Amino acid sequence: MRLLRRALLGLLSLAVLAVGVGLYFIAYPNLPQYQPPQALHYLEQWSDADRQRYYYTPQGTQVKGLQYDWFTALELPFSTDRFAAPEYLARFGFLVDPAQAPSAANPGNLPVGFARHEDDGGRSYLDVTCAACHTGELRYQGQALRIDGGAAMHSLASTVPTLRGGSFGQALGMSMAFTYYNPFKFRRFAREVLGERYEQERDLLRRDFKQVLDRLLGTAYNDWHRG
Repeated sequence: MRLLRRALLGLLSLAVLAVGVGLYFIAYPNLPQYQPPQALHYLEQWSDADRQRYYYTPQGTQVKGLQYDWFTALELPFSTDRFAAPEYLARFGFLVDPAQAPSAANPGNLPVGFARHEDDGGRSYLDVTCAACHTGELRYQGQALRIDGGAAMHSLASTVPTLRGGSFGQALGMSMAFTYYNPFKFRRFAREVLGERYEQERDLLRRDFKQVLDRLLGTAYNDWHRG
């Protein structure tokens, strides 16, 4: 009987270890390291103002109802580093300028095509625009050439969890899940989002956040279930 208990305990430990390893690689997708170019060059067909308008004008979309401030406050699953940090999002293939800084058009300092959409009720949502997929960049010997209107090279849409990783949707869902189910992360997140309204609106934020998380997880399950 003692031998059987040890065997079962050993199998349970292996199963927990396997789940933990799998969860780690799903939460931390296999991404290339971001190497900022020595210099980024723009073509001269647009002014800087026109380019910023193309990059960051919202077009009415919502990423599953994810609010803009939530997105910029999210942390990586096993870290306090920000999910929306430009150097991290660049690892998915989204385009950033090493010299970029927060601006009125891009207050979250996000990559090309990540815009801020405000609805009639005053809530601001994350809006992924045409520019995210229709802006390209060529690299050669440390130099980068931005092609406005060119084809992007990133993995935006899929939410299906895989050990191969590389999917923005998968990584976003995992960061949200770890934020919701880790009370320490959620406390930091809620204080960042709510500020002085933390005590009054924390529970409401948690409820609304869970609704968006459930939409993401539901999409992931549907994509996986239907192949």
